[in-house]
This record gives sequence, C-alpha cells and structure tokens, in this order.
Amino acid sequence: MPLPAPAVGLVQDISVPLIQQRGPRAYLNAAVAKVTGGYFLIALSSDRSDVAANLGLLRRAGQISLVLTLASGRKAVLSFAKGPPGDHLLRSAMLAWAR
Repeated sequence: MPLPAPAVGLVQDISVPLIQQRGPRAYLNAAVAKVTGGYFLIALSSDRSDVAANLGLLRRAGQISLVLTLASGRKAVLSFAKGPPGDHLLRSAMLAWAR
C-alpha cells in the first residue's frame, strides 16, 4: 500500500535555472494564494515588464521548479521538465494570448 503524499504547507518560490544542472536561478514574478488545505493558486504577474520577463524565462528554460514547504516543515522541490511538447504548448498559448 503506498504511503499518503505529504501535505504542502506553503509554496515558496517558482523559478527556472539560468544554466543546466546546479547554478543560479531566476525567479518568476508571481503571486501564490492558498485556496484550501494543500491547494494553491499560482498566478504570473500581469505587469507589462513582468510579463515580458516571465515569458522570456519560460521560453528559454528547460525546466520550472516549485520550492515547497511541507506541513511537517521539511522542504521539497518539484521540477517540471519542459521538453519539446512543453515548448509547443507554450508557443501555442502565446499565439492565442496575442489575439
């Protein structure tokens, strides 16, 4: 029987690596709101300069990471690799937003 997933207490950062592997990170300009126990809404900033910066980072980045604080106080990092399907999805979304 699998163990239950640990509860998330806080989403701390949303970032992308500036270089592959370990290295400096760039943080997306976003707001995080806790909706209800363990559920969060993450929204990227709508400020014109933040939109340009966020989209530039998302275009160049190969992955996106969320730094979480679990209810137990331990930290966790959840990383999403973008890959070719993510590149295609991001390009499609940007074209739709531009209309």
